[in-house]
Amino acid sequence: MIAHVFNSTLVSGPETLVLPALSQIKGRVAVIFLSETRKLNEAQKPIQYARSLGLSTVSVPVGGRYDRQAISNLREVLIQLKPEITHAHDVKASTYLLRSAESIQDRTFQMVSTHHGVHARSGLKNKLYEMYYTRFILPHYDQVFCVCSSDQKILIQRGLNPDRVHTHLNGVNRRWVDRSERLEVRNQIHTDWNLRSLGISSQAILFGVVGRLAPEKRHDRLLNALAELKRLDSSLDWHLLCYGAGPLEAGLKRLTQKLDLGGQVHWMGYRKEIGNEMAGFDLLFSLSDAEGLPINLLEAGWAGTPVVATHVDGNRDLFARSKTGILIHRHQSAEAIAREIQRLVSHSKERTELGFRFQKHVMSQFSEAVWLERLKELYRV
Repeated sequence: MIAHVFNSTLVSGPETLVLPALSQIKGRVAVIFLSETRKLNEAQKPIQYARSLGLSTVSVPVGGRYDRQAISNLREVLIQLKPEITHAHDVKASTYLLRSAESIQDRTFQMVSTHHGVHARSGLKNKLYEMYYTRFILPHYDQVFCVCSSDQKILIQRGLNPDRVHTHLNGVNRRWVDRSERLEVRNQIHTDWNLRSLGISSQAILFGVVGRLAPEKRHDRLLNALAELKRLDSSLDWHLLCYGAGPLEAGLKRLTQKLDLGGQVHWMGYRKEIGNEMAGFDLLFSLSDAEGLPINLLEAGWAGTPVVATHVDGNRDLFARSKTGILIHRHQSAEAIAREIQRLVSHSKERTELGFRFQKHVMSQFSEAVWLERLKELYRV
């Protein structure tokens, strides 16, 4: 028995990555959710998602940041399940698992924690959680998994035992789009997105960015580059669709107007289905200052959609050796980024070939099956 522990009120990246893969391990997995009582309705969503995949689930109610009763209840769940391996995901789940396990006499199960991104945290509170997680929680785990190789190096530099820290690159399965069907699929997605209501023609080049509207994602970098693109060639027919929500939404909309991009940049909000709709984009951007290994880029790969991304963290693991995407450096000027975009827009054949080389790379190296086999290797089962 392998028990995975999540603290979640959303079906977000870690859940959509891990849970579908775990459903392939028939009869050997239980998923424990620390369910926040202050968000009880939302806390049911990941539980329902896991059950829809055929997974056995347990809910442990948690009230507040540090709930001693919840720790005690989790301890009883672990004693009842008798797992061989317990695997927690990120800060709170790892903290609760550790505190529960400490009170189990003669514990025999292996403890694993996945760190879902060392750099990809914004705000003082989250940075303090990160410090606490690294210094006081992870050193007590038997194994620590990282989602990119740079995170592994950082955690070792912070004092974790090198023999216990491993890279486990993300891998997912999404809607595969055959080369011969891509145009048809693209047009259908555009109909689903109701692009005609936005005044977007079927001939326009569609740029996309998918992610939380947060500081580390650097939507401002992309907006400034697109303003330069418009200055370089005002005749190009392009539009940017921004899917996601977050604290910077109002400020980014103001910047859009300031840069005179209001007619070409569209803020689309959160869309649950977007992971299987990447074929709607002609080019996807990820110009973040920090990333783990972005799942939305893997989703783009399944669709054959080419990517422009910053040369950081997991993006390097995904693209640096394969050369199946365009990597730019964080300190490149807006004009330099704009010229790279202009080149890709002007060479549609090159852009298309890049997308399908990327598709082959993702399907062979970053699939759910590859992720699961690597997990089994790391578990040593």
